[in-house]
Amino acid sequence: MAENNEELEIIELEDSEGGTIHCIALGTFEVEEYNNKMYCAFVEVDEAGNESDDVIILEANFVDDTKELLDLAPVEDEKELETAYNKFLELAGENE
Repeated sequence: MAENNEELEIIELEDSEGGTIHCIALGTFEVEEYNNKMYCAFVEVDEAGNESDDVIILEANFVDDTKELLDLAPVEDEKELETAYNKFLELAGENE
């Protein structure tokens, strides 16, 4: 998806087992079906900067009124995750 990983900031996220994964943020978006709840999409990258084919979708909530910091959490509901993923595909122009 990204054209040049050298220009993109690689961030660290914690996985479900407490390990660290390196990712590139693909974007933040809202899903109307869930009261315009915000989500962030990420793609994991390896040490060489190669992107995975898998997209990670996390629920995003602003930490404070400055709207500069986000608190990210896994999407627990499978239907909500599927809806958010489909919205991401639609926004990325990859929907069926």
